[in-house]
Amino acid sequence: AKELYGLNDDYEVLFLQGGASLQFAMIPMNLSLGGVCEYANTGVWTQKAIKEAQILGVNVKVVASSEESKFDHIPQVEFSDNADYAYICSNNTIYGTQFKNYPKTKAPLIVDASS
Repeated sequence: AKELYGLNDDYEVLFLQGGASLQFAMIPMNLSLGGVCEYANTGVWTQKAIKEAQILGVNVKVVASSEESKFDHIPQVEFSDNADYAYICSNNTIYGTQFKNYPKTKAPLIVDASS
C-alpha cells in the first residue's frame, strides 16, 4: 500500500476492521500517553472523535473550531509540537468543507480520511 500511494517510511498504513467510528476510541486508546491530545473541531465527525476521547478520560484540547459559524469553513489550525497527537478530519462531507493542506506539527498527525 505504501508503494502504491508513494508513502515513505514517515508514514504507517493500518488496515483495521470496525469502521471509521471505532477509530474514534482506538486512536486515544493507543496514542494517548497521558498528556494533551489536540483536535481541530470542523464538524460532526471530529465532534464524535472528541466526545469519545473525553469518555475515555483523555485530556482533550480543541485548538481550533468553526462551530460558531455552523462549520462553514476550515479554521486556522495550529497544533503544538508536544501534544500526544493532533487530530483532524480531512473531508467534512456533511458541511462540504475540506482541508486543502494539512497543518504542520511535530506531534503525530491523525487524519480521518474515511469520507
